[in-house]
Amino acid sequence: MSTDKPRRSLLPSGAKDYMRYSGIGLTMAGCVAAFTLFGRWLDGLVRWKVPVFTLVGALVGVAGAMLYLFRATRKP
Repeated sequence: MSTDKPRRSLLPSGAKDYMRYSGIGLTMAGCVAAFTLFGRWLDGLVRWKVPVFTLVGALVGVAGAMLYLFRATRKP
């Protein structure tokens, strides 16, 4: 016999939203950091006076993070 009782969550009421938005924030930070570090690595290879690749990497990381944010928070 199966009963169709809804299962009670073990998490407090706001914890699910907190974990979702914390995950989005950490993913965004990781995206920006990864592209910035990649740009810094490229700048180390070319040894220019102006850190062009670091700046471009940071901007691409921010743009990617914003795109991720918009897609993750879009209503279905």
